[in-house]
Amino acid sequence: MIVQNYPTPQVGNPPPGYNRLEYVLSPPWERSWAYLYGRIPGNKFEVNQHPHGTTLQEVNYRYPTASWEERQRIYQVYKNHVLGYLHYIQTELGQPNLGLAEDEFRDSDNLPPILYVRKARRIEGEVFLKQMDITLARERVRLDAIAIGDYPMDSHAVRRVVIKEGKPVPELAHMGEGEFWIFQYTPWYQVPYGVLVPKRVEGLLVTTCVSASHVAIGSLRMEPVRMNMGQAAGVAAVLSLQTGVPLRRIDPAEIQRILLRQFKQYIYYFPDVTPETRFFEAIQFLAARGYFPSERMEPDAPLTRGEAARILWKHLRTARPDLPEERFQGLAFTDVVFGHPYAVPVQNLFLLGIIERTENRRFNPDEPIKRRDFVRWLTRAMAVLEPDEWQPVREQRSPFVDVRDDDPDLPFLAILHARRFSPAIWDGFEAFTPDGVRFQPDAPIRRADAAHTLYLLGGRQIP
Repeated sequence: MIVQNYPTPQVGNPPPGYNRLEYVLSPPWERSWAYLYGRIPGNKFEVNQHPHGTTLQEVNYRYPTASWEERQRIYQVYKNHVLGYLHYIQTELGQPNLGLAEDEFRDSDNLPPILYVRKARRIEGEVFLKQMDITLARERVRLDAIAIGDYPMDSHAVRRVVIKEGKPVPELAHMGEGEFWIFQYTPWYQVPYGVLVPKRVEGLLVTTCVSASHVAIGSLRMEPVRMNMGQAAGVAAVLSLQTGVPLRRIDPAEIQRILLRQFKQYIYYFPDVTPETRFFEAIQFLAARGYFPSERMEPDAPLTRGEAARILWKHLRTARPDLPEERFQGLAFTDVVFGHPYAVPVQNLFLLGIIERTENRRFNPDEPIKRRDFVRWLTRAMAVLEPDEWQPVREQRSPFVDVRDDDPDLPFLAILHARRFSPAIWDGFEAFTPDGVRFQPDAPIRRADAAHTLYLLGGRQIP
Protein backbone atom coordinates (compact mmCIF):
# COMPACT_ATOMS: atom_id res chain seq x y z
CA MET A 1 0.00 0.00 0.00
CA ILE A 2 0.97 3.65 -0.45
CA VAL A 3 0.43 5.87 2.57
CA GLN A 4 0.68 9.63 2.86
CA ASN A 5 1.52 11.87 5.81
CA TYR A 6 -1.48 14.22 6.13
CA PRO A 7 -1.68 17.38 8.32
CA THR A 8 -4.57 15.91 10.33
CA PRO A 9 -5.24 12.49 11.95
CA GLN A 10 -6.57 9.76 9.67
CA VAL A 11 -7.49 7.13 12.27
CA GLY A 12 -10.75 5.31 11.57
CA ASN A 13 -12.35 2.06 12.63
CA PRO A 14 -10.12 -1.05 12.45
CA PRO A 15 -10.87 -3.55 9.66
CA PRO A 16 -12.87 -6.74 10.38
CA GLY A 17 -10.95 -9.28 12.42
CA TYR A 18 -8.31 -6.78 13.59
CA ASN A 19 -5.90 -8.25 16.16
CA ARG A 20 -3.01 -6.10 17.36
CA LEU A 21 -1.02 -9.22 18.30
CA GLU A 22 -0.50 -9.94 14.60
CA TYR A 23 1.71 -6.83 14.34
CA VAL A 24 3.56 -6.60 17.67
CA LEU A 25 6.73 -8.10 16.10
CA SER A 26 6.89 -5.36 13.48
CA PRO A 27 9.57 -2.67 14.03
CA PRO A 28 8.99 0.91 15.22
CA TRP A 29 7.95 3.24 12.39
CA GLU A 30 11.37 4.93 12.30
CA ARG A 31 13.03 1.53 11.73
CA SER A 32 10.47 0.22 9.25
CA TRP A 33 11.21 -0.46 5.59
CA ALA A 34 8.76 2.26 4.53
CA TYR A 35 10.44 4.96 6.62
CA LEU A 36 14.02 3.97 5.73
CA TYR A 37 13.70 2.94 2.07
CA GLY A 38 10.15 3.44 0.84
CA ARG A 39 9.95 7.23 0.56
CA ILE A 40 8.43 8.45 -2.70
CA PRO A 41 7.48 11.94 -3.92
CA GLY A 42 4.45 13.68 -2.44
CA ASN A 43 5.27 12.99 1.23
CA LYS A 44 4.34 9.34 0.63
CA PHE A 45 5.72 5.97 1.65
CA GLU A 46 5.58 2.55 0.03
CA VAL A 47 4.79 0.08 2.81
CA ASN A 48 6.45 -3.31 2.29
CA GLN A 49 7.12 -4.60 5.79
CA HIS A 50 8.02 -8.25 6.22
CA PRO A 51 7.93 -10.76 7.73
CA HIS A 52 5.66 -8.96 10.22
CA GLY A 53 3.55 -6.14 8.84
CA THR A 54 1.99 -6.16 5.39
CA THR A 55 2.88 -9.75 4.55
CA LEU A 56 0.84 -12.70 5.80
CA GLN A 57 2.09 -16.26 5.59
CA GLU A 58 0.20 -19.51 4.86
CA VAL A 59 -3.02 -17.81 3.71
CA ASN A 60 -1.71 -17.94 0.14
CA TYR A 61 -1.20 -21.70 -0.12
CA ARG A 62 -4.42 -22.38 -2.06
CA TYR A 63 -4.08 -19.34 -4.32
CA PRO A 64 -2.27 -20.98 -7.31
CA THR A 65 -5.05 -23.50 -8.04
CA ALA A 66 -7.97 -21.59 -6.55
CA SER A 67 -11.07 -20.46 -8.43
CA TRP A 68 -11.64 -16.77 -9.10
CA GLU A 69 -14.07 -16.59 -6.19
CA GLU A 70 -11.57 -18.23 -3.83
CA ARG A 71 -8.83 -15.86 -4.97
CA GLN A 72 -11.10 -12.90 -4.25
CA ARG A 73 -11.72 -14.27 -0.76
CA ILE A 74 -7.96 -14.61 -0.18
CA TYR A 75 -7.49 -11.07 -1.51
CA GLN A 76 -9.97 -9.77 1.07
CA VAL A 77 -8.04 -11.52 3.87
CA TYR A 78 -4.88 -9.78 2.77
CA LYS A 79 -6.64 -6.45 2.35
CA ASN A 80 -7.96 -6.57 5.91
CA HIS A 81 -4.54 -7.61 7.19
CA VAL A 82 -2.81 -4.71 5.44
CA LEU A 83 -5.39 -2.21 6.64
CA GLY A 84 -4.94 -3.67 10.12
CA TYR A 85 -1.23 -2.93 9.91
CA LEU A 86 -2.00 0.65 8.93
CA HIS A 87 -4.35 0.93 11.93
CA TYR A 88 -1.56 -0.48 14.14
CA ILE A 89 0.91 2.11 12.78
CA GLN A 90 -1.59 4.87 13.51
CA THR A 91 -2.64 3.78 16.99
CA GLU A 92 0.33 1.84 18.39
CA LEU A 93 3.36 3.28 16.58
CA GLY A 94 2.40 6.93 17.04
CA GLN A 95 1.65 7.90 13.42
CA PRO A 96 -2.04 8.94 13.42
CA ASN A 97 -1.58 11.29 10.42
CA LEU A 98 -0.60 8.46 8.07
CA GLY A 99 -3.41 7.32 5.78
CA LEU A 100 -3.92 5.72 2.41
CA ALA A 101 -2.80 8.09 -0.36
CA GLU A 102 -6.06 9.33 -1.86
CA ASP A 103 -4.62 9.79 -5.38
CA GLU A 104 -3.23 6.24 -5.65
CA PHE A 105 -5.31 3.25 -6.88
CA ARG A 106 -8.36 5.48 -7.05
CA ASP A 107 -10.61 2.83 -8.63
CA SER A 108 -9.88 0.12 -6.03
CA ASP A 109 -10.32 1.82 -2.63
CA ASN A 110 -6.77 3.27 -2.75
CA LEU A 111 -5.24 -0.20 -2.54
CA PRO A 112 -3.69 -2.30 -5.33
CA PRO A 113 -6.43 -4.19 -7.21
CA ILE A 114 -4.57 -7.51 -7.17
CA LEU A 115 -2.06 -9.31 -4.97
CA TYR A 116 1.65 -9.14 -5.74
CA VAL A 117 2.89 -12.67 -6.40
CA ARG A 118 6.57 -12.78 -5.52
CA LYS A 119 7.06 -16.39 -6.54
CA ALA A 120 4.98 -19.13 -8.08
CA ARG A 121 5.35 -22.53 -9.70
CA ARG A 122 8.04 -22.47 -12.36
CA ILE A 123 8.86 -24.30 -15.55
CA GLU A 124 11.55 -26.93 -15.95
CA GLY A 125 13.64 -25.46 -18.74
CA GLU A 126 16.56 -26.32 -20.95
CA VAL A 127 18.74 -24.60 -18.31
CA PHE A 128 17.98 -24.81 -14.60
CA LEU A 129 19.59 -21.88 -12.77
CA LYS A 130 20.66 -22.64 -9.20
CA GLN A 131 22.00 -20.68 -6.25
CA MET A 132 25.62 -21.64 -6.95
CA ASP A 133 25.28 -20.62 -10.61
CA ILE A 134 24.71 -17.10 -9.30
CA THR A 135 27.14 -17.16 -6.39
CA LEU A 136 29.91 -18.54 -8.65
CA ALA A 137 28.91 -16.42 -11.63
CA ARG A 138 32.53 -15.40 -12.31
CA GLU A 139 33.40 -19.06 -12.86
CA ARG A 140 30.58 -19.56 -15.38
CA VAL A 141 30.82 -18.52 -19.03
CA ARG A 142 27.31 -18.07 -20.41
CA LEU A 143 27.58 -18.04 -24.18
CA ASP A 144 23.77 -17.86 -24.37
CA ALA A 145 23.36 -14.88 -22.00
CA ILE A 146 20.37 -12.68 -22.88
CA ALA A 147 20.25 -10.47 -19.77
CA ILE A 148 21.99 -9.78 -16.49
CA GLY A 149 20.74 -9.85 -12.91
CA ASP A 150 22.10 -8.02 -9.88
CA TYR A 151 19.61 -8.26 -7.03
CA PRO A 152 20.32 -10.31 -3.88
CA MET A 153 18.77 -13.75 -3.78
CA ASP A 154 16.06 -13.49 -1.16
CA SER A 155 12.81 -14.96 0.08
CA HIS A 156 10.12 -13.91 2.49
CA ALA A 157 9.00 -16.17 5.30
CA VAL A 158 6.64 -19.07 4.58
CA ARG A 159 5.40 -19.77 8.14
CA ARG A 160 3.54 -17.49 10.52
CA VAL A 161 4.85 -16.62 13.96
CA VAL A 162 1.84 -16.43 16.30
CA ILE A 163 1.88 -14.38 19.52
CA LYS A 164 -0.85 -15.44 21.93
CA GLU A 165 -2.72 -13.23 24.36
CA GLY A 166 -1.00 -13.03 27.71
CA LYS A 167 2.31 -14.37 26.44
CA PRO A 168 5.43 -12.12 26.47
CA VAL A 169 6.64 -10.71 23.17
CA PRO A 170 10.16 -12.00 22.45
CA GLU A 171 12.85 -9.32 22.51
CA LEU A 172 14.47 -10.71 19.36
CA ALA A 173 11.79 -10.91 16.70
CA HIS A 174 11.58 -14.26 14.92
CA MET A 175 12.14 -13.70 11.20
CA GLY A 176 9.90 -16.59 10.23
CA GLU A 177 10.86 -19.87 8.62
CA GLY A 178 12.18 -19.42 5.08
CA GLU A 179 13.24 -15.76 5.35
CA PHE A 180 16.67 -15.05 3.82
CA TRP A 181 18.61 -12.20 2.20
CA ILE A 182 21.85 -13.43 0.56
CA PHE A 183 23.28 -10.10 -0.54
CA GLN A 184 26.88 -11.04 0.28
CA TYR A 185 26.75 -14.04 -2.07
CA THR A 186 24.95 -12.44 -5.02
CA PRO A 187 27.29 -10.85 -7.56
CA TRP A 188 25.93 -9.60 -10.87
CA TYR A 189 25.38 -12.57 -13.18
CA GLN A 190 24.36 -13.52 -16.70
CA VAL A 191 20.91 -14.93 -17.42
CA PRO A 192 21.01 -17.80 -19.96
CA TYR A 193 18.42 -18.10 -22.73
CA GLY A 194 17.66 -21.69 -21.70
CA VAL A 195 15.80 -20.63 -18.54
CA LEU A 196 13.00 -19.30 -20.81
CA VAL A 197 12.62 -22.49 -22.88
CA PRO A 198 10.44 -25.22 -21.34
CA LYS A 199 11.42 -28.83 -21.83
CA ARG A 200 9.02 -30.94 -23.93
CA VAL A 201 6.87 -27.95 -24.93
CA GLU A 202 7.30 -26.44 -28.39
CA GLY A 203 6.48 -22.88 -29.40
CA LEU A 204 6.49 -21.46 -25.87
CA LEU A 205 8.78 -19.08 -24.01
CA VAL A 206 8.22 -18.22 -20.33
CA THR A 207 9.66 -14.96 -19.04
CA THR A 208 8.43 -14.74 -15.44
CA CYS A 209 8.09 -18.26 -14.00
CA VAL A 210 11.47 -19.19 -15.44
CA SER A 211 13.50 -22.34 -14.83
CA ALA A 212 15.28 -21.71 -11.53
CA SER A 213 15.53 -22.97 -7.99
CA HIS A 214 13.63 -21.46 -5.06
CA VAL A 215 16.74 -19.50 -4.08
CA ALA A 216 17.80 -18.34 -7.55
CA ILE A 217 14.32 -17.13 -8.51
CA GLY A 218 14.55 -14.65 -5.64
CA SER A 219 16.85 -12.60 -7.86
CA LEU A 220 15.50 -13.47 -11.32
CA ARG A 221 12.00 -12.37 -10.28
CA MET A 222 12.97 -8.69 -10.19
CA GLU A 223 11.10 -6.48 -12.66
CA PRO A 224 14.14 -5.13 -14.57
CA VAL A 225 15.40 -8.69 -15.10
CA ARG A 226 11.98 -9.90 -16.23
CA MET A 227 11.68 -6.96 -18.62
CA ASN A 228 14.99 -7.92 -20.23
CA MET A 229 14.00 -11.58 -20.40
CA GLY A 230 10.77 -10.49 -22.05
CA GLN A 231 12.66 -8.43 -24.60
CA ALA A 232 14.87 -11.41 -25.41
CA ALA A 233 11.83 -13.66 -25.75
CA GLY A 234 10.28 -11.20 -28.20
CA VAL A 235 13.42 -11.21 -30.33
CA ALA A 236 13.60 -15.02 -30.23
CA ALA A 237 9.94 -15.31 -31.26
CA VAL A 238 10.44 -13.03 -34.25
CA LEU A 239 13.55 -14.95 -35.35
CA SER A 240 11.65 -18.22 -35.05
CA LEU A 241 8.76 -16.91 -37.14
CA GLN A 242 11.09 -15.46 -39.78
CA THR A 243 13.33 -18.51 -40.12
CA GLY A 244 11.09 -21.42 -39.19
CA VAL A 245 13.67 -22.57 -36.64
CA PRO A 246 12.05 -23.87 -33.42
CA LEU A 247 12.53 -21.67 -30.37
CA ARG A 248 14.78 -24.12 -28.55
CA ARG A 249 17.14 -24.27 -31.54
CA ILE A 250 17.39 -20.52 -32.20
CA ASP A 251 21.05 -19.49 -32.15
CA PRO A 252 21.48 -17.39 -28.97
CA ALA A 253 24.23 -15.41 -30.73
CA GLU A 254 21.63 -14.08 -33.19
CA ILE A 255 19.37 -13.06 -30.30
CA GLN A 256 22.31 -11.32 -28.65
CA ARG A 257 23.30 -9.36 -31.76
CA ILE A 258 19.79 -7.94 -32.07
CA LEU A 259 19.52 -7.17 -28.36
CA LEU A 260 22.86 -5.38 -28.42
CA ARG A 261 22.45 -3.56 -31.71
CA GLN A 262 18.81 -2.49 -31.58
CA PHE A 263 18.01 -2.33 -27.86
CA LYS A 264 21.41 -1.76 -26.20
CA GLN A 265 20.55 -4.50 -23.70
CA TYR A 266 23.30 -5.74 -21.41
CA ILE A 267 24.38 -9.37 -21.59
CA TYR A 268 27.52 -8.66 -19.54
CA TYR A 269 28.42 -5.93 -17.09
CA PHE A 270 31.35 -3.57 -16.84
CA PRO A 271 31.00 -0.50 -14.58
CA ASP A 272 32.86 1.58 -17.20
CA VAL A 273 30.85 0.45 -20.25
CA THR A 274 27.44 1.93 -21.10
CA PRO A 275 25.33 1.79 -24.27
CA GLU A 276 27.02 5.06 -25.25
CA THR A 277 30.50 3.49 -25.12
CA ARG A 278 32.23 3.10 -28.48
CA PHE A 279 31.77 -0.41 -29.84
CA PHE A 280 29.30 -1.40 -27.09
CA GLU A 281 28.03 -4.33 -29.16
CA ALA A 282 31.46 -5.85 -29.73
CA ILE A 283 32.55 -5.41 -26.12
CA GLN A 284 29.39 -7.02 -24.75
CA PHE A 285 29.36 -9.90 -27.25
CA LEU A 286 32.98 -10.87 -26.62
CA ALA A 287 32.87 -10.28 -22.85
CA ALA A 288 29.86 -12.60 -22.55
CA ARG A 289 32.13 -15.33 -23.93
CA GLY A 290 34.99 -14.68 -21.54
CA TYR A 291 37.27 -12.63 -23.80
CA PHE A 292 37.65 -9.88 -21.18
CA PRO A 293 37.38 -11.51 -17.73
CA SER A 294 38.50 -8.52 -15.65
CA GLU A 295 36.04 -6.50 -13.56
CA ARG A 296 36.61 -3.36 -15.66
CA MET A 297 36.89 -3.04 -19.43
CA GLU A 298 38.83 0.26 -19.61
CA PRO A 299 37.81 0.63 -23.27
CA ASP A 300 40.15 3.53 -24.03
CA ALA A 301 43.22 2.01 -22.38
CA PRO A 302 45.93 0.47 -24.60
CA LEU A 303 45.71 -3.28 -25.15
CA THR A 304 48.80 -5.02 -23.84
CA ARG A 305 50.71 -7.71 -25.70
CA GLY A 306 49.71 -10.29 -23.12
CA GLU A 307 46.03 -9.34 -23.38
CA ALA A 308 46.21 -9.52 -27.17
CA ALA A 309 47.61 -13.05 -26.93
CA ARG A 310 44.88 -14.06 -24.50
CA ILE A 311 41.94 -12.78 -26.56
CA LEU A 312 43.33 -14.27 -29.80
CA TRP A 313 43.86 -17.67 -28.20
CA LYS A 314 40.41 -17.39 -26.64
CA HIS A 315 39.01 -16.67 -30.09
CA LEU A 316 40.68 -19.70 -31.62
CA ARG A 317 39.47 -22.00 -28.84
CA THR A 318 35.93 -20.55 -28.97
CA ALA A 319 35.67 -21.00 -32.73
CA ARG A 320 37.52 -24.34 -32.70
CA PRO A 321 37.02 -26.13 -29.35
CA ASP A 322 38.82 -29.15 -30.81
CA LEU A 323 42.03 -27.16 -31.27
CA PRO A 324 44.72 -28.78 -29.05
CA GLU A 325 45.94 -26.69 -26.13
CA GLU A 326 49.52 -27.29 -25.02
CA ARG A 327 50.13 -26.53 -21.35
CA PHE A 328 53.51 -28.06 -20.59
CA GLN A 329 55.58 -27.30 -23.69
CA GLY A 330 58.95 -25.55 -23.22
CA LEU A 331 58.45 -21.78 -23.40
CA ALA A 332 59.84 -19.50 -26.08
CA PHE A 333 60.17 -16.38 -23.92
CA THR A 334 62.11 -15.82 -20.72
CA ASP A 335 59.54 -13.38 -19.25
CA VAL A 336 56.48 -15.59 -19.81
CA VAL A 337 57.44 -18.72 -17.92
CA PHE A 338 55.32 -21.64 -16.76
CA GLY A 339 52.61 -20.38 -14.38
CA HIS A 340 52.53 -16.87 -15.85
CA PRO A 341 48.95 -15.65 -16.48
CA TYR A 342 49.64 -15.45 -20.23
CA ALA A 343 51.88 -18.54 -20.52
CA VAL A 344 49.29 -20.81 -22.15
CA PRO A 345 48.00 -18.38 -24.81
CA VAL A 346 51.49 -17.07 -25.66
CA GLN A 347 53.00 -20.54 -25.97
CA ASN A 348 50.17 -21.94 -28.08
CA LEU A 349 50.14 -18.95 -30.43
CA PHE A 350 53.92 -19.34 -30.76
CA LEU A 351 53.57 -23.03 -31.63
CA LEU A 352 51.02 -22.16 -34.31
CA GLY A 353 53.35 -19.58 -35.83
CA ILE A 354 51.07 -16.66 -34.95
CA ILE A 355 53.59 -15.07 -32.56
CA GLU A 356 57.23 -15.02 -33.64
CA ARG A 357 60.32 -15.35 -31.46
CA THR A 358 62.07 -12.09 -30.51
CA GLU A 359 65.82 -11.54 -30.65
CA ASN A 360 66.23 -11.16 -26.90
CA ARG A 361 63.72 -13.94 -26.11
CA ARG A 362 61.52 -11.47 -24.19
CA PHE A 363 57.81 -11.11 -24.92
CA ASN A 364 57.13 -7.99 -22.81
CA PRO A 365 53.51 -8.99 -21.97
CA ASP A 366 52.67 -5.78 -20.11
CA GLU A 367 53.72 -3.40 -22.89
CA PRO A 368 51.04 -1.89 -25.18
CA ILE A 369 50.83 -3.79 -28.44
CA LYS A 370 51.44 -1.85 -31.64
CA ARG A 371 48.73 -1.80 -34.27
CA ARG A 372 50.97 -3.55 -36.77
CA ASP A 373 51.66 -6.40 -34.33
CA PHE A 374 47.99 -6.82 -33.44
CA VAL A 375 46.95 -6.96 -37.10
CA ARG A 376 49.75 -9.41 -37.95
CA TRP A 377 48.79 -11.75 -35.11
CA LEU A 378 45.07 -11.34 -35.85
CA THR A 379 45.36 -12.21 -39.54
CA ARG A 380 47.55 -15.24 -38.78
CA ALA A 381 44.99 -16.41 -36.21
CA MET A 382 42.19 -15.99 -38.74
CA ALA A 383 44.20 -18.06 -41.22
CA VAL A 384 44.16 -20.95 -38.74
CA LEU A 385 40.36 -20.93 -38.91
CA GLU A 386 39.90 -19.99 -42.60
CA PRO A 387 43.22 -20.55 -44.39
CA ASP A 388 41.92 -19.86 -47.91
CA GLU A 389 40.49 -16.46 -47.00
CA TRP A 390 43.26 -15.01 -44.87
CA GLN A 391 46.45 -15.28 -46.90
CA PRO A 392 48.73 -12.20 -46.84
CA VAL A 393 48.26 -9.83 -49.79
CA ARG A 394 51.69 -9.39 -51.43
CA GLU A 395 53.24 -7.29 -54.19
CA GLN A 396 50.97 -4.30 -54.06
CA ARG A 397 51.36 -0.62 -53.32
CA SER A 398 50.61 0.51 -49.81
CA PRO A 399 47.11 2.01 -49.39
CA PHE A 400 48.33 3.97 -46.35
CA VAL A 401 50.43 7.14 -46.47
CA ASP A 402 52.48 6.14 -43.42
CA VAL A 403 53.22 2.52 -44.44
CA ARG A 404 56.00 2.01 -47.04
CA ASP A 405 55.63 -0.42 -49.92
CA ASP A 406 58.51 -2.47 -48.51
CA ASP A 407 57.17 -2.55 -44.93
CA PRO A 408 57.33 -6.22 -43.82
CA ASP A 409 53.86 -5.96 -42.26
CA LEU A 410 52.16 -4.48 -45.34
CA PRO A 411 50.92 -7.89 -46.56
CA PHE A 412 49.01 -8.30 -43.29
CA LEU A 413 47.74 -4.73 -43.16
CA ALA A 414 46.63 -5.08 -46.78
CA ILE A 415 44.33 -7.97 -45.83
CA LEU A 416 42.26 -5.59 -43.73
CA HIS A 417 42.24 -3.04 -46.53
CA ALA A 418 41.05 -5.70 -48.98
CA ARG A 419 38.17 -6.43 -46.60
CA ARG A 420 37.23 -2.74 -46.62
CA PHE A 421 38.49 -2.22 -43.09
CA SER A 422 39.64 1.37 -42.69
CA PRO A 423 41.65 2.90 -39.83
CA ALA A 424 38.85 5.47 -39.75
CA ILE A 425 36.96 2.88 -37.70
CA TRP A 426 39.53 3.49 -34.95
CA ASP A 427 40.45 7.13 -35.50
CA GLY A 428 37.44 8.74 -37.20
CA PHE A 429 38.25 11.78 -39.30
CA GLU A 430 41.75 11.92 -37.85
CA ALA A 431 42.64 8.98 -40.08
CA PHE A 432 42.34 11.19 -43.16
CA THR A 433 45.06 13.59 -44.28
CA PRO A 434 45.48 15.65 -47.47
CA ASP A 435 47.83 12.95 -48.72
CA GLY A 436 45.66 9.92 -47.89
CA VAL A 437 44.65 7.56 -45.08
CA ARG A 438 46.97 7.03 -42.10
CA PHE A 439 47.30 3.64 -40.43
CA GLN A 440 49.68 4.68 -37.62
CA PRO A 441 51.24 1.21 -37.53
CA ASP A 442 53.43 1.86 -34.47
CA ALA A 443 50.69 3.45 -32.35
CA PRO A 444 49.04 1.38 -29.59
CA ILE A 445 45.57 -0.03 -30.16
CA ARG A 446 42.84 0.67 -27.62
CA ARG A 447 41.04 -2.21 -25.96
CA ALA A 448 37.67 -1.21 -27.44
CA ASP A 449 39.24 -0.90 -30.91
CA ALA A 450 40.75 -4.36 -30.61
CA ALA A 451 37.41 -5.84 -29.51
CA HIS A 452 35.57 -4.23 -32.40
CA THR A 453 38.17 -5.33 -34.95
CA LEU A 454 38.04 -8.93 -33.78
CA TYR A 455 34.23 -8.90 -33.65
CA LEU A 456 33.91 -7.27 -37.07
CA LEU A 457 36.36 -9.60 -38.82
CA GLY A 458 35.83 -12.81 -36.88
CA GLY A 459 32.33 -12.48 -35.48
CA ARG A 460 30.83 -15.08 -37.80
CA GLN A 461 33.30 -17.62 -36.44
CA ILE A 462 32.04 -17.17 -32.86
CA PRO A 463 29.20 -19.44 -31.71
